[in-house]
Amino acid sequence: MARYRAQVYEQLELHGLLQGEPEMQRPFALPLQPLASPSSPQHWKAVSSLPRTEKLVAEDSFAGPVLQEKPSASSPQHSAVDPSPPAAGHAPRSHTEVLPYDERPLPVTRKQLGEASAEAEVKEADSDVRRRGVAGEPEPLTEKALREASAAIDTLGEALVAGAYSKMWSCREDALLALYKKLMEMPVGTQKEDLKNMLRASVFLIRRAIKDIVASVFQASLKLLKMIITQYIPKHKLGKLDTTHCVERAFPLLLARAGDSSARLRVMALNFIQEMALFKEVKSLQLIPSYLVQPLKANASVHLAMSQVDLLARLLRDLGTESSGFTVDNVMKFAVSALEHRVYEVRETAVRIILDMYRQHPALTLEHLPPDDSATRRNLLYKAIFEGFAKIDGSVLPTEAEVRAQKRVATKEA
Repeated sequence: MARYRAQVYEQLELHGLLQGEPEMQRPFALPLQPLASPSSPQHWKAVSSLPRTEKLVAEDSFAGPVLQEKPSASSPQHSAVDPSPPAAGHAPRSHTEVLPYDERPLPVTRKQLGEASAEAEVKEADSDVRRRGVAGEPEPLTEKALREASAAIDTLGEALVAGAYSKMWSCREDALLALYKKLMEMPVGTQKEDLKNMLRASVFLIRRAIKDIVASVFQASLKLLKMIITQYIPKHKLGKLDTTHCVERAFPLLLARAGDSSARLRVMALNFIQEMALFKEVKSLQLIPSYLVQPLKANASVHLAMSQVDLLARLLRDLGTESSGFTVDNVMKFAVSALEHRVYEVRETAVRIILDMYRQHPALTLEHLPPDDSATRRNLLYKAIFEGFAKIDGSVLPTEAEVRAQKRVATKEA
């Protein structure tokens, strides 16, 4: 078929026909005969009346350009053949009509291409915000963000808040760093009300950035929070209520990030909480220990439970139980409840906490534990705890293997 089609195109000088040369007659100007059954006399008469070359073209091309040029069936122009050549001033055909028939797109496809181009224009208009973000300019705030951050916008300005709300993580990080610089440059003689408004607006943006999934944005929020607690508040001589506001608003979110699925963010949150608890401005408030001794929630994630127990063990060694917020009572209640946790690492850390408490306060620690008898020692955790107590006291009790060996020796001697 391909060779036959090429031979016919060469014979008819197809390229000259499609370009509409005046000296060549167009075979496609033939009128379309009415549809008739192949067996009818009209069908054979119409076919036999065509020249041989035009008959070949009809077999290969009537399905395409002839159908496109088909007038209505009731038109009287169908009664005669118009073999006259096309006028010299005939309009040039479009690019689609110049293509071979097999390569011409269907009308439906043309429509879809038009719709696709229209959709592309809409997408291009909608991507204007995205291009602004790529250029470094944050997109405008939405109505929800305007309502939510109205107080921060009044204090810090819409441009900075828009950067903190941007979909581009670089804009969010730059906004926090710009706020850091702005707070550092606040003059000492500023009114207290303005300073407190700046503090509360900054804490609002810090809370949002603490929940950010990008590590650099999260780290920028920690840097800003540390500066506010250790430099901004002491520099402007703000009270403990402002420090308490910062800790109470930020710490629950920080503790939640300590249970994050990302190991990097989890370590960053753990280290910062331990560092923040040792700030002299925060240490005197005794707030963080009171959060850590809260009982573990049954539906808490494994990472969160492990992080909370680990933080308590760390800070217990750093702060002790003297005027730190940690007491023997609240620590032992937490540790005993943690012994029943489903995660082995949590139970193991709880045992270590109990042993550390026994080294400092042996009598008060024993008050929160069941009696040391055979029934209690059937629990492997309590057995390990009481054996640890014996090692701390220096009276190392024999292990079960040693007891059995002694019994066998006594039996043989008997």
